[in-house]
Amino acid sequence: MSFIFALFCLSLGFSFIRSAIVDYRKSSSVVKEGNRTIAIIVEVIREESEDNDGKTSVSYWPIYEFENIYSQVVSYRPSSTTDLVDYNVGDKVAVAYLPDEEDQVVILTNNGKYADVWWMTIGGIIFIGCGLGIISTTSWYKSLLHIGLIINFFS
Repeated sequence: MSFIFALFCLSLGFSFIRSAIVDYRKSSSVVKEGNRTIAIIVEVIREESEDNDGKTSVSYWPIYEFENIYSQVVSYRPSSTTDLVDYNVGDKVAVAYLPDEEDQVVILTNNGKYADVWWMTIGGIIFIGCGLGIISTTSWYKSLLHIGLIINFFS
């Protein structure tokens, strides 16, 4: 049973790493090929959520607006945020964007450009480490037996 959990951890870890690579490539492409401008934070949405234990967590979602090359005002809300960063209405931030794809925006700050990539990479490394740790504590012949059973199952 622990071997199946190890495989689960390994597959989750590798999928995190894969997602980080895809996100990095996409962000790099927007930064390299996109247009740059200054966005202004026009609103900060405060969201509270409660977990099963009754603990409340707060997240802040900045809403950015900028003018694209077609002189249209574009509103952008990041797909992820953090409660560690102060956002103030009126703050200006450099952004890169693809003019024909309004959802392809990269915030050009140290925290915003590749923040998701770092968290996914760290998560992937942790899960891969857990999976390898579990496998290393089991005897090798059992591990190989499990791998053989799994391969036979899918053949």
